[in-house]
Amino acid sequence: MRIHSAAACAAILTLSFQCPVTLAIGPEQGVDALLGNAITYQGNLDDNGAPADGTFDMRFSLFSSSGVQINSPVTYIGVQVSEGMFTVDLDFDQAIWTDFADIEKYLQIEVRTNGGGGYTALAPRTLLASAPHANVAQIAHRLSFPYTESITGFTSNDTAFDLSVNQGTALRLHSSNLGGAPALFVEGDNPLFLPLSDHIALFNDRDAYMGIISIADRISIAGFNASPNGYAAVLGEIGSTGTPSATAIRAHNFAADTFAYLAQENYAGLFEGDVHVDSGQVTKDFSNSPSPVGPIAYGSISTGGTPTNATANLSCTWNAAAKTYEITLSDSTFSFGNTTAIVTVVDTAEPRVATTNVSGSLLLVKIWDINSGNIAVSDNFQIVIYQAQGPGLLRSSVPAGMDPEYYYQQTGTTPPQVPYAPAVEIPEPISVIRD
Repeated sequence: MRIHSAAACAAILTLSFQCPVTLAIGPEQGVDALLGNAITYQGNLDDNGAPADGTFDMRFSLFSSSGVQINSPVTYIGVQVSEGMFTVDLDFDQAIWTDFADIEKYLQIEVRTNGGGGYTALAPRTLLASAPHANVAQIAHRLSFPYTESITGFTSNDTAFDLSVNQGTALRLHSSNLGGAPALFVEGDNPLFLPLSDHIALFNDRDAYMGIISIADRISIAGFNASPNGYAAVLGEIGSTGTPSATAIRAHNFAADTFAYLAQENYAGLFEGDVHVDSGQVTKDFSNSPSPVGPIAYGSISTGGTPTNATANLSCTWNAAAKTYEITLSDSTFSFGNTTAIVTVVDTAEPRVATTNVSGSLLLVKIWDINSGNIAVSDNFQIVIYQAQGPGLLRSSVPAGMDPEYYYQQTGTTPPQVPYAPAVEIPEPISVIRD
């Protein structure tokens, strides 16, 4: 038994007067049938040198050029053969045309009498030409969804998808009704070979409340500046047409319900809640709330009351009649309970000390000349002002046995500042009546 195979083609009309003709009724008008994976194959079968007639069972398998079988056999029972001619619709699995799209495929045919004995493999195998491969074109007309693909054997230098365009949009995904799902869902593991895991990136369209939402167990968004001369790893920017009150970067801790704003209005940073800088210049005092994380004003004051190297909110006036320096802040008010001022007199000729007090909206600084009988004088001084709940105004404190008037001359530094102890009310003595 031998077979003469005609080239497989997309559509072949075979007329056989010895086989019944079956007419397939198409779908209803207005309903299009989907194109399947089957290809039409026609061949001639000889039986002992003469064209075969009758019913036969046939089994079809595909092999690579190296002789490896690449599919499970497809069996057709009761194939009608008339004067040696037969026609079958070979319906191989779609994966044959995708997973092995680039290799040659050879068709092996096995035949037996209908319902009898074992199969006889016909030789040689038949090479499938290009026509059957049209199921998967080099440029696909469309994708079938849902689409699932898995590619293995990649290395770090391989690219799964590469798209480059000169103009226009490289990639556009659109959904008219998200229904709570993201327009793009990207999930990866250990990108850039960094110790990061379980990453999910969600990119919403421009009309959404947020442009990028990233959810992760550890680091949600990581930006890496590869160039030593680069500007920033993460950039937050408000456009020229945006409102000045908008925030370039906004951070919200839902657990603590605290906010941090970067580049909002005229503030480089605006923080709602306590600020804690660990192992830095600014320290946190946990015993008071709110806590003095930093001074609210500072500066150097000349003898005549002019501030130099001072914060912009600090102003000073010398009251000659009261022999007092009157200090005001444009953005704060003073109170004895929560204002702390540290004053250092800058005078190396003779020891002078300063005292502070609060009167209305004024912080009063008075400088005393010890050697001249503790009289109030004008002099240069430096001042640092804190505002917090807790200790009140500070006073100088020196070790026991050291004269506070000559502390600077003996140590080269100003006396340490400690809170004033609250006044202790001493009860009057009880009169004792003697007989």
